[in-house]
Amino acid sequence: MFNMSSIKLGPLPKVLLLLGPWGVGILLAGIIQQTNESMKADTFLLIWAVVTVVGLTGQGLAMCNGLERNFLVWVGLIALAWAFTFYVFRVSSDPTLFAHLGPVWLALMGVGFIFTAFQVSQWFWLLAGVHLFLALLMELAARDVFKSDFLVSNQPLMVGVVDGGLTLIAGIIGLMQYFRPARAN
Repeated sequence: MFNMSSIKLGPLPKVLLLLGPWGVGILLAGIIQQTNESMKADTFLLIWAVVTVVGLTGQGLAMCNGLERNFLVWVGLIALAWAFTFYVFRVSSDPTLFAHLGPVWLALMGVGFIFTAFQVSQWFWLLAGVHLFLALLMELAARDVFKSDFLVSNQPLMVGVVDGGLTLIAGIIGLMQYFRPARAN
């Protein structure tokens, strides 16, 4: 696997290469899907597939030594999320499963951020917590444990804003840490 550990990007840290485009892509995909109800399901799937490929490519290219296991965890979690997505869209005849797509994706991304928190930075615990909390709220709303038309009907937007927005924020945090002046002893 290509490893950018020895490549210098000048003032651009690899974390921004990894998280910036992926966060923007997720955010845009969520907004596009939420605001274009007449678009065909295959088009939505294609948009999300492109975002996934761009994100995983960026993560693979920006990988640092020692983070190979973290990358494989993310690939596995995203593969699980895509398997569920294809099951809902192509195999199942149960239309109620669509209400669980957002919570499943957010929960799996939350698990990914837990693994990243162990290997990269404690900041990722916050991202994991937000993802898992919103996934739980959306899943409870989808199961009618409490009534929230907003959470159920705005899943693409919620996934886009939360996952995309927080991924972008993580890139910005990485950028801030990169340019933070060293502390004097």
